[in-house]
Amino acid sequence: DGTVRDTVMYSLSAGEWPEVKAHLLYQQNKPR
Repeated sequence: DGTVRDTVMYSLSAGEWPEVKAHLLYQQNKPR
């Protein structure tokens, strides 16, 4: 159907999640 898609999957432990989540939220919300 011509759809362009990028998919990335990561594996991380529950202990790593808070730091990863904070970084992802920062990346999402920082000015471009």
